[in-house]
Amino acid sequence: MHELSIAQAIVEVADSEARKVGATRVARVVVDVGGLSGIVADSLEFCFPMACKGTLVEGAELCIEPIEARGWCDTCDQEFAMRDLLDTCSRCGGFANAIRAGQELAVRTIDVE
Repeated sequence: MHELSIAQAIVEVADSEARKVGATRVARVVVDVGGLSGIVADSLEFCFPMACKGTLVEGAELCIEPIEARGWCDTCDQEFAMRDLLDTCSRCGGFANAIRAGQELAVRTIDVE
């Protein structure tokens, strides 16, 4: 379960940034998670409280914002929605020549008190 190490990294970022601004606690962390990132949101939510223990992030809400995966087809110059890397273009059936979105993992906002 690599979600625990991801949760720990998110907590490190949030804790560090909160300390930089002199906050006493983190109330909420918003994270963008792409559909092709390989991250299981439920597992990340499960691991998050464990990773927060003893930090300014302990007790914070984790808000996961899913990012839809989008591929680009050079054959017909079309962007299309993807559920996995083998999805094909909805117009011509070609494979994605580029992934335009969906591989993200980013801390979007950290709400502190």
